[in-house]
Amino acid sequence: MPAPRRRAVRLLLAVPWLVLGAWLAWLASDLVAAQRLADPAWIASRVDAVEGRRAEIRHEPVSLQPKGDADAPRLWIFGSSSVAAPSHAAFTEPLARHLAQRGQAAVIDNLGWEGMVSWDVRARLDDAWQIADAQGVRPDLVVLYYGHNDVTYTWHFALELPHFDAVMAPTWLLSPEGLRGPRDDGNTYWLFGHRRAGPLLKQVQQAGLLTLDPAAFDPLRERTARVFEEVTRDFLGATRGVPVMVVPVVGNLEAEPWGPIQTATALWQDGMAAADPGTRLDLLRQARDAETFTPDMRTKSEMLAMLRSLGPPTTEGPAPVTVCDLEGRLERAGARFGDDLFEDPVHFSEHGFDQMTGVIADCLVEGPLRLPAEPEAP
Repeated sequence: MPAPRRRAVRLLLAVPWLVLGAWLAWLASDLVAAQRLADPAWIASRVDAVEGRRAEIRHEPVSLQPKGDADAPRLWIFGSSSVAAPSHAAFTEPLARHLAQRGQAAVIDNLGWEGMVSWDVRARLDDAWQIADAQGVRPDLVVLYYGHNDVTYTWHFALELPHFDAVMAPTWLLSPEGLRGPRDDGNTYWLFGHRRAGPLLKQVQQAGLLTLDPAAFDPLRERTARVFEEVTRDFLGATRGVPVMVVPVVGNLEAEPWGPIQTATALWQDGMAAADPGTRLDLLRQARDAETFTPDMRTKSEMLAMLRSLGPPTTEGPAPVTVCDLEGRLERAGARFGDDLFEDPVHFSEHGFDQMTGVIADCLVEGPLRLPAEPEAP
């Protein structure tokens, strides 16, 4: 064989090895990036970086219903995708139906929007007042249901989770999402990696390539709870004396949490295997609190405890506050807090919306919207 041809054959044979070598180097760089999650000093430094992001407002304009029946109370519902997705009607319609079944009419303004965190909701309250003043309307009650996004947004921005592009990029190119090409907003690949980073980080830990210290995430956890409480109390002080019903959020406790395997994974496995319902839920709540990079993070126990502490009977500034214990009522009704109510870690299924709004309707008619007692017959 002529020398030029032999060189060409050697080069062709070397190409796969060069590609493999480049891919291994790419994978190694991803693993190096993941080691930041094992560095308490780096995690602590990211707490300050998050503070500068608090002013970002990402919600759509407020729209209020026109004046209706003067005798029907007007409710303003604030929250994120848990009350606004897949559509505002998914929450509003079953709530109106449950209230009607209990003899209570209402004008419901669903002011929720997907992706909002607490400071977005606080700004949206000001926007709602501007529109209400212009239309000459005023709510009789404000309902507040939020919390999940404060954890998701804060932690994912702070931790800059590695998406393991060396693994993800080839997988994405062969996936239905990749074959369809990017969506208009161009974030298809980011979402693909975002939802698969957790399982990969778990596998990296199981392989002994990454060891996480659960305590290293405490500063971020404390910061999230502190800011959430500050913004919540500021919200309550800005309702112009209108009563508020706070509904601490609930999540899918059966959804696997991604985080340190010695806490999040172990507690979740123990909870799923527990026969006693009380023990099961206690372990699954601990597992939820230990998650650090689940795609849709769930509100942690200290944040829920703060919301529950607001009432009843409590007054924050000029506004009377009551609390609807959604989780407690669902638990007493036998809920498993899994796919019996949810379609993912935080979003309700159609049946879940029905159960959730039924409980909220009960809380409303038993408390803030309590109907007057029927006069006794002479």
